[in-house]
Formats: sequence, C-alpha cells, structure tokens
Amino acid sequence: GDNADGLAVLVAMARHFMKPENQLERTLVFVASGGHHSPGLNGPGNFVRMNPGLTSKTVLVLNLEHVAQFAIRSADWTLDGDEQSMNFGISNQSPALVDIGKRGVERYGFNLNPAFSGSVPGDLGGYEPLGVARVQAIHSGPMYHTSGDVAETISVPGLERAARFFSFFVTEVSKTARSHINP
Repeated sequence: GDNADGLAVLVAMARHFMKPENQLERTLVFVASGGHHSPGLNGPGNFVRMNPGLTSKTVLVLNLEHVAQFAIRSADWTLDGDEQSMNFGISNQSPALVDIGKRGVERYGFNLNPAFSGSVPGDLGGYEPLGVARVQAIHSGPMYHTSGDVAETISVPGLERAARFFSFFVTEVSKTARSHINP
C-alpha cells in the first residue's frame, strides 16, 4: 500500500499512454521517488528545484499513493472484501477537475468518498511552488507504515479500477483548457 499499489498504477499508466493510439497532446512526466515523504534529495520539492525545464509548463500534478487497499477492520484485524474508500483532494477545487473526477467514479466505480476536498496532504506539498492543481486519491489505513502493509492487503481489481480511473482522469484533463484546470 505504501507505495507499491501507486507504483503499479503509475507503471500501468505509462504503458497505456506510450501506445500511439493513447498518446495525448500534452506531455506526461511520470515520477517515482524513494524519498516521497522527504524534503531531501529524493523528495518532490527537490525534483521541482532541479528540473525547471520539465516543470515550467506543468498543468497538473497527480499523486498515486495508497490507491487500492482493502478496508481493514481494526477491531479484529481482518480484511473486508471491498476497497477502503478514499479521500479525493483537488487543491484548487477546479470545477472542471471535480466534474472529471465525478464522471470517472461513475464510469469506473473507483471507491472515492463522494465529497471531494481541497486537501492534498503529504507528498504533494513539494509541488506547491508550481502553482498548479494538485490532485490525489488517498487513504492511509491502520497498516500504514507498519509490517502489516503487505501485498495481501491490496485489491487486484481495485488496482485495475484505479488505473482505469486515473487514465480516464488524465485523458480528460488533456482535453481541458489550462484556464479551466487552474482557474
């Protein structure tokens, strides 16, 4: 869950978007970092500082983290058969991005809480200097950063739903004017 499921979705999306029939007008940059919680050399803030050529035209930053964990009942430490619902944050609350997110949930059944928020804690803070929308779906369950964070707590169908949802989200964002993404 932290963060093999997000990395799996990132790799699936990279494979999807590299196919000629799925390429977009906008350039996608996929970033995987061992220091995602860190302000140090491997963290997102340093990525932004060290790569102005890559980041100067950024329209949106999407964080893929904790995206397909089963719901865990902490009373008896058992897994439910369904994925844990996640908070969906859009830092600037862009109506266009909210609409895309809601359409994606309806289309793919990705388990997001129905109320989207402007909160994007954690990893996305390092990207704040870019001044663009930052988006994430995330849930940090009771096994977060413990030895119980194992592959068996991840839903394979949930990974597929996440990959389809986020690929749809990125595709729709690519068709949206920058002024609507970052009003």
